[in-house]
Amino acid sequence: MQGFSKHIAKHNISIPENQTFNVLDINQDAFAYSITNEDTSRCFGSVYIDPSRDESFECEVYFWICKTLEIERAHIQNLLSDWLRHTWRFKQCKIY
Repeated sequence: MQGFSKHIAKHNISIPENQTFNVLDINQDAFAYSITNEDTSRCFGSVYIDPSRDESFECEVYFWICKTLEIERAHIQNLLSDWLRHTWRFKQCKIY
């Protein structure tokens, strides 16, 4: 699947200091991503995509970001929602 950083570039979305999402671990049930700088030398947070426990959602998404990343939490939520809808084709995601 197309990575989050490619999604950001494709839609000309700017994130401070060229932050990108890189895959850390993938299995058949859940996905974990790391928010890093472009050369992956610094980690600013993580994103976890899990199957939903609530049947009204296709997945549940949890994330954290460091205080050093100068971006609003709501902006990350919007970027994740857009990426999950366009790249993963999820229609109903619960983002915490």
